[in-house]
Amino acid sequence: MGVYSIRGKSCISPLRATGFNFVRSLVAVPILLLVGLMYLDEIGLKNISLESITSEGILLACASGAIASGLGYSIWYTAMPLLKTTQAAIVQLCVPVIATVLGVIFLSEQLTLNFLIASIVILGAVLVFMLNKKTV
Repeated sequence: MGVYSIRGKSCISPLRATGFNFVRSLVAVPILLLVGLMYLDEIGLKNISLESITSEGILLACASGAIASGLGYSIWYTAMPLLKTTQAAIVQLCVPVIATVLGVIFLSEQLTLNFLIASIVILGAVLVFMLNKKTV
């Protein structure tokens, strides 16, 4: 994600390029779906009923994912010109922590020990970077 964003910062139309990349990635969807179905039993999902999956549900999941990603990239590439590369890197490192905290607050997701440990590691690394940053 970091290299992609840095390259997008210098791109003339990063949103158009991102949209094109989303469309190109659609080629992989049927292949990944087939591979996923082949390994369904091996990854511990034996009890999942494929009959409960509907085409409407698949389309809604894809649309919500595409819309959420599209909005996220739109916001990100609007903010990118206002940030230095190091600031953008720090923001990106904090995104998983922010997203999970928002999930806990708004979606009643469970706060787990794994999340707390991962967040401490991520935020600790950000803190070390910020404290050791030399001012020019």
